[in-house]
Amino acid sequence: MTPNASDIFYQILGAIKSGQPEWLQYSDLAPKDSAVVLDSLFDPRNGFEDYRFRVHFSAPDRYLRVMMPTRLHEAGASWFAKQYAQWRVNGLIDDVGEDFLGLQPSPRITNFTGHWSGSIKHPNYSVIPDGPNGYPTHFPSVVLESSWIDTGMDDCRLWHEGSRGHVRVVILDLFPVPNPVPANPTLTIEELFGGCTPSGHIPETKLTLELIERSDPIY
Repeated sequence: MTPNASDIFYQILGAIKSGQPEWLQYSDLAPKDSAVVLDSLFDPRNGFEDYRFRVHFSAPDRYLRVMMPTRLHEAGASWFAKQYAQWRVNGLIDDVGEDFLGLQPSPRITNFTGHWSGSIKHPNYSVIPDGPNGYPTHFPSVVLESSWIDTGMDDCRLWHEGSRGHVRVVILDLFPVPNPVPANPTLTIEELFGGCTPSGHIPETKLTLELIERSDPIY
């Protein structure tokens, strides 16, 4: 029997308070059930977001995944921060470039459009560059999130299509670990800055993501 909104909500609430299980997923939710669950989770009066859980909701197929903030899932953000620090040390991004970038852990993204309108994404980490007007863009240019091999392509489609291409790079921290581990992927300066490369930087410059420290993220 398909659980109702109340059952789903209290299952999720128990998990985010205990940290177990590490994730929950629900498919083909009735629109009214998904609305009740999501509204309850994000109602500021409840204070549940203090538990730092992450929600991934695909509106077209009513698929909901909730991730708990375990060390395993949090490690991806630390890994990406180290990659960025190395690019800075290597002189690939200077002080001017850094001023154009906002690196944020786990911002909730809800402004997807078209087929993906109503979807919600909670990446582990994101890069939000400044646009031509000098203000942060409405979507990140780069996101990192936990995913599974069998759902990874759907996650990427939601990001790319739902943002109308503004999300340029999706890095998936995959479970289980791919075998063999892929070669170190790269992204470009142009992708990192969302198409608005600041002066002193070459858009085609490649930024390497070292998979030695973490063997599971892919690009």
